[in-house]
Amino acid sequence: MESSARLSIQAYTETIASFRIIVCTKEDLASCPAFEGLDESLLKRLEMQCADLEFGDREVVVNKGSDSSVFVLLQGSVKASKSVDGFEHDIAVINSGRLFGTTGASLCIPSPLTYTSQGGCRVARIDVPTFYSLAEAAPQLLGKLHEEANALIEATQNHVRWVAMPRAVVLGYKNFPECDRIRNFLSRNQLRHDFVDALLEADNSLAWIGDYPSEDQLPAIQFVDGHVLCRPTLRELADHLQLCTQPASNSYDCVVVGAGPSGLAAGVYAASEGLKTLVIEREAPGGQAQTSSRIENYLGFPHGLSGDDLAHRGLEQVRRLGAELVVARSVEQINSHDLTMQLDGGTVVKTKSIILAIGGTWRKLKADNVEEFVGRGITYGANHLHASLSYNQHVHLVGAGNSAGEAALDFATYARQVTLLVRGSSLVGKMSAYLRDRLATATNINILYHREVTAVHGSAGLESLTLRNSEDGSSEDVSTNGLYLFLGEVNDATWLPADLCVDDHGFILTGNDIPEDRLPAREWKPADKETSIPGIYCCGDIRSGSLKRVASAVGEGSTRVNCCDLSAEAHSRDGASLSR
Repeated sequence: MESSARLSIQAYTETIASFRIIVCTKEDLASCPAFEGLDESLLKRLEMQCADLEFGDREVVVNKGSDSSVFVLLQGSVKASKSVDGFEHDIAVINSGRLFGTTGASLCIPSPLTYTSQGGCRVARIDVPTFYSLAEAAPQLLGKLHEEANALIEATQNHVRWVAMPRAVVLGYKNFPECDRIRNFLSRNQLRHDFVDALLEADNSLAWIGDYPSEDQLPAIQFVDGHVLCRPTLRELADHLQLCTQPASNSYDCVVVGAGPSGLAAGVYAASEGLKTLVIEREAPGGQAQTSSRIENYLGFPHGLSGDDLAHRGLEQVRRLGAELVVARSVEQINSHDLTMQLDGGTVVKTKSIILAIGGTWRKLKADNVEEFVGRGITYGANHLHASLSYNQHVHLVGAGNSAGEAALDFATYARQVTLLVRGSSLVGKMSAYLRDRLATATNINILYHREVTAVHGSAGLESLTLRNSEDGSSEDVSTNGLYLFLGEVNDATWLPADLCVDDHGFILTGNDIPEDRLPAREWKPADKETSIPGIYCCGDIRSGSLKRVASAVGEGSTRVNCCDLSAEAHSRDGASLSR
């Protein structure tokens, strides 16, 4: 009996051993030059505290921004890269036997680089506290760590110094609508560029190389390779910059329309559920939130983050999880019967689920001569690019919400004077308290209450405003160098299917807000954020009743659009019997 039990235990042990995952040994670690000459007891200690990991070809080993660790490359090679201007740039290739992850570990900060397996690799991961504890007994390890880190830092600096230079020069006229549209597109897609005012001869020699295009060809763009585009469409511009403008397939499980905070979040969660996901954006990722110079009440960022930073992080996450993103494309038509979508240019995409996250557009100012000066001194919304061009100027902003407050603070770092025009008697209940407090302490920001713009004036560009005081009915003309409007959102629903139910302002109704007589079948009830068309969902600012805040938009895109329902819809639609 005892002998039989002993044999069984031996057989079990041998079976387990035959399936045992190979783990990093002290011999593996000793083969790394960084650990050469390390005492065997320390190698044994390290052997017991490191993780043995294997990665396939092109698999990400470390993502930029992830917690730092020290890695030992046991087999294969990895590529270090860094994203600049929305593009991934290769920094160095690290071969077997070397340490990596050292840049973040040496400074105890999140990894500033991304490391990707080249043809497959095997690595040993050592937690930073473990490595520093080991270095107490073997101080030479710190020298090896800093040596590897400094080499990568130098390589990164040399590379980023070159790629961070402007990638294009825009030649045109200040306050020219077409020029403003192109510069906004470049800026929002995180593409650095210089601007040359064609009216200022002295500036042209500084950036533009060669002869200038004729006046009727402006605005023109000259790229670092010398190529020049004259009066390009946004799609032509995006194609030349090698941004993705064409869907890779004509069939998807889920298509997200709009790449603002809500759309990016929806893309992340749809892709993480294993759905083949396409995100379509007509301009650039980030939406209106990208124009915010500083979002200070977003959870997890105690010092705030810019709209650009939020958009960039969201874009990286969408791509990492496998969703596809195309820019400079718009949806012109949706067929509610089979969920086919027609894009501008004639591209047709079929999908099983649609998430509408396009946001709204700025409400138009009702005042005399406004349309004449849009793009020539009057701008709906504003971003950091607009603020940086207002040096030593007096600009006026209209609005009482957070967008207006954030913009006013951004302009105040450049402009001589910023005047915020508010129609009501107070900002309380419309603007967050932290913004109100900062506006009150800014010495070059003046807030005028009970003011409405009734007319605008100028010749080649905007020069003055007529302001009406709603308290006493008086009017006055004031000079200005620019008018920026933050008047709330409206939605253009003309391109949406006729059977998609919207409210009186064009915002989309969802869930229980949809009248029963507008549902396609009495026995069907839409999900919480599902529209009156089965399989079409809605989130963010375009949804009727939504809270116009970045955090709520992200929440709707990620959690309130139920991805489990989406997944079930995507995989069962072919067998659905619901009558549309």
